[in-house]
Amino acid sequence: MRIKSYYAGTVEAAMELAAKELGPEAWLLNTRPAPPEAARPGEYEVVFGWAENETQSEARDNASLVGSAEPWEKLSREIAELRRELEETAAQAAQLRRAAAAPVRMAEAGGPIGALTACGLSESVAEEVLARLRARGEP
Repeated sequence: MRIKSYYAGTVEAAMELAAKELGPEAWLLNTRPAPPEAARPGEYEVVFGWAENETQSEARDNASLVGSAEPWEKLSREIAELRRELEETAAQAAQLRRAAAAPVRMAEAGGPIGALTACGLSESVAEEVLARLRARGEP
């Protein structure tokens, strides 16, 4: 058995496309709203299955070589998603670099209290932390 997903604005449109491509022997296996990474909003993923003999396999392979745009569209969506994820990762890395450098700059400008407040502690908590460290004999 072979399976294939179709993406279309309606389930009926996907069924028509599958009937043309796969013939009357195709079975409707599943329908669902298309996941965000696979299609444009509002589309449906409709999955069909069929038993395939060699003649059908050769005919389908030849038909798919004629110029179906679906694989290119899917690849384009995947590349766009990867590009977006890469941009998010780069932005997060830049933010982490800035955050890592901030306590050092604050420590130089305001000493240990400045470094601790730069990390998000209130000034009173930072003073208490330093007092306890000094009581333990740590610098």
